Amino acid sequence: MYLPPLQVEGEGVKPCRYICRLVEQRCPYFHPSVKDQYAGERVFKCIDPDIPDLESIQGVSSYGPPHRCYCPQQLGTEQDSGEEECRLLTPAQLRRTASRRGQHRSGVGPGRPALVTLLVALAVAVWWTRTR
Repeated sequence: MYLPPLQVEGEGVKPCRYICRLVEQRCPYFHPSVKDQYAGERVFKCIDPDIPDLESIQGVSSYGPPHRCYCPQQLGTEQDSGEEECRLLTPAQLRRTASRRGQHRSGVGPGRPALVTLLVALAVAVWWTRTR
């Protein structure tokens, strides 16, 4: 699953793994284009959260490290998730952390159109779980 970095003062902040777990719980039949579904089995599965990314691949990981990533509440789509990795970063902390990292790196990912798509997907996921 690809989610765009949140642009904070020109710096990309990657999503937390919590977003993947949220989609996995609320939309287990969300169908990524690279998977085939057999006999109604769940298709959308996240990487085990107990297996951390290696530091050597952290730069290419789809997710940000805990406390340096964004969750739905930073996008204004839901209340505090209660997840530890999401709890400590407020928008002001995101801005401060991003500004400490210095210059903007090119190629961090798409901007607003992809973020709008993410927000729409999250809204559909919330609606779908409430109407089941």
